Amino acid sequence: MIPCVVRKSIEIFPEWIEGQLTQALTNQEKGCCKVHGVYWQAKLYRINRPLCILPDAPIKILGREELCLLVQPLNAT
Repeated sequence: MIPCVVRKSIEIFPEWIEGQLTQALTNQEKGCCKVHGVYWQAKLYRINRPLCILPDAPIKILGREELCLLVQPLNAT
């Protein structure tokens, strides 16, 4: 049997969107966020330091990987 390689599709949005975290999010664990009244799975994108974002924190959504949004804290540079 030949192994199947699946590449995850990453899309970076032309402009980030503001959202709100509804479930805690860390570098190791996905969380949940709310954007325009819709709940999505979320994971940190390009954060190289240990980080935990608590629920109700504002976030910026930079893109998506399949059905998971790629986020950073709103105050990240």
